[in-house]
Amino acid sequence: MKKLAVRLACVATLAFAATTGHAQTEAAQVEMRAAAAAANDAVVKGPTDIDVKHEAVLKLKAGESFVPAAEAGRYLRSMGNSIDESRLVGLVLPDDPDADWISVVSFEPSGYIRDDDAKDWKPDELLKSLQSGTEEDNPGRKERGLPETEVVGWAKEPAYDAATHRLVWSAIFRDKGAAPLDFVIAVMALLAALALGSSMIASRAAEGWQSGLSGRVTVQVLPPETGDVQAGLDAEVRSALSVLHATPGVAQVRVLSDGEIAALVEPWIGKSGVVAGIPLPRLIDATLAPGEAMDTAALQARLEAAAPHAVVDDHRRWMSRLQGLADTVRYAAYGILLLIAGATAAVVMLSTRAGLDAHHDMVALLHQMGARAGFIARNIEWHYFSSALLASLAGTVAAALLFTGIGSLAIVGVDAVPFLPPLSLTLSELAWLAAVPAVIAGIAWTTARLSVLSVVRAIY
Repeated sequence: MKKLAVRLACVATLAFAATTGHAQTEAAQVEMRAAAAAANDAVVKGPTDIDVKHEAVLKLKAGESFVPAAEAGRYLRSMGNSIDESRLVGLVLPDDPDADWISVVSFEPSGYIRDDDAKDWKPDELLKSLQSGTEEDNPGRKERGLPETEVVGWAKEPAYDAATHRLVWSAIFRDKGAAPLDFVIAVMALLAALALGSSMIASRAAEGWQSGLSGRVTVQVLPPETGDVQAGLDAEVRSALSVLHATPGVAQVRVLSDGEIAALVEPWIGKSGVVAGIPLPRLIDATLAPGEAMDTAALQARLEAAAPHAVVDDHRRWMSRLQGLADTVRYAAYGILLLIAGATAAVVMLSTRAGLDAHHDMVALLHQMGARAGFIARNIEWHYFSSALLASLAGTVAAALLFTGIGSLAIVGVDAVPFLPPLSLTLSELAWLAAVPAVIAGIAWTTARLSVLSVVRAIY
């Protein structure tokens, strides 16, 4: 039982370890150990009744223990907490060595509070009060060699339960200076989401190119170099059409108009580059019947006999190059994702080890009092999990907004880049970005746990 009074209060502070290091003074370490010993000696085991300022009775259950106000206050102060002795009742601790909670029991002599009044409590004002109170306590923590803390927001916004007459809330604490870690993770999540989105755009583009070119053959009829160019070009087009219509497997044949041809070359030479009177090659688009394969060499031979300046293109070369380009983009994105995963693990590992160094004396005391390595790790890993989840969510949302913004450029008159696929993501593709914060938070959780276990077990 003597192990319980120290363990959980220490871990409550350990859970907020961040990237900055602090060393407790020797006097603070001595006082913390003395306060822990006094708390252990004063422990009361349940089941029993605990008097609460002669106003109420606390029913202590079996499996729970109670530390009286004097010893509890001394111990909490040794941990750097500001305590109102007039309101403190004591500490309630579980007997289970693997439990991860501790209750600080205080009596608030504010009298009866009507439910209607409780409904008017404003979370923002309560948060500001908590933040200012935490800031006022920091000088005392700094004098004891403990890290300064700050309240960054609500984990659970205050809510009044009229049935039980309780105000339930939970705040997110962290060491001052921990924000850079959140920023780094948010940037990594942004880059990961951009890489994942790019891979999906490349895959979609490859599929579009494949479906747009497969099952089709293009015949290009070049202008003859001698004679009446226009008459010769028209004659060879008619001959090529005759060959194509007579070729088995060709379902449809269409000659592109001059306007369509000009639109095809416009991205290369601009609108002013097409000079009237200069003959351009004629293009014939042939669509194959479903399931039909074309012998390109045989078709080329027949076309050359009928139209010497006709050239067949079955798009295989272009499709191969485009597929290679898409594969390069995809694999590069996957490589970036792996690098980001490794960098995230490294950042969390360094931060965790820095946090353990900052709270080395507390970890030592925990071990001396019987806390297991897994117990210590469990109280730290969830801190990094929640921080990484919130930061990566912010980065992922920024990436989603960026993709959405790029897709909306056409609305404000920005023309799309020729030959490039749309750079926006569909709703189903945007949903895949939700995997980024989940994976990053999982990496942070796993890395923090393994780092703590390896360090604690190596030292002790």
